[in-house]
Amino acid sequence: ERLFPPQSGLTFSTWICVDKFSSSVCDPHPVRLLTLVRNIQGRDDSFICLSVFFASRDRALFVSTQETQMPASGGADLHQAPILNDTTVRFWCAELTQEGQWRHVCLIFHKAGMLKNSSVSLFVDGVHTSTQKLHYISPNLGGTGTASPNAATSVFAYVGTPPQLRRASKLIWRQGPFHLVEDIIASSAVSALYGLGPNYIGSFQAPLSGTSYCSLVWI
Repeated sequence: ERLFPPQSGLTFSTWICVDKFSSSVCDPHPVRLLTLVRNIQGRDDSFICLSVFFASRDRALFVSTQETQMPASGGADLHQAPILNDTTVRFWCAELTQEGQWRHVCLIFHKAGMLKNSSVSLFVDGVHTSTQKLHYISPNLGGTGTASPNAATSVFAYVGTPPQLRRASKLIWRQGPFHLVEDIIASSAVSALYGLGPNYIGSFQAPLSGTSYCSLVWI
């Protein structure tokens, strides 16, 4: 079985197009790109360990590795602003606030090493825009080791809005090709992903140009 989270880091890549953002006053609905969830097999409780979303208030991109319990259907407070800390960061990029435009978003999660802190880097349309410190996903369910290390856990992802967090909204958006890579990739590879465009549906095994290959392990 594969270890989770990946020991060397994690890369998230997707294409998105927001046709119409929701109103931050009367219709606050975030654009949820990715929600990673895990639980202990045999139990009903599920815990969110990674979430990536655009807030309706200022259209900023939030990335959180804070572990929280998945709320019951309709139990999420969409009006509550995320609190920035070691497990939640905010990116603001003018290109990502535009409506009706396809954009490529890539997040690279670097795990802490002996000489560096854990961090997350944002690339928009193949270009690096910012890097911020962010705690890596905890290897223990519960974040503090409350679960037994030998307990069997399952990990799954929601692409888009999880059913438990859905509600009626005027938000209209589309999500194109989506990949999770169980490793960090070079900035040149991010540019190559952007160059493939929103219609690419392959597995990165074919040559991109000449003798250059984009060979990635994806989950």
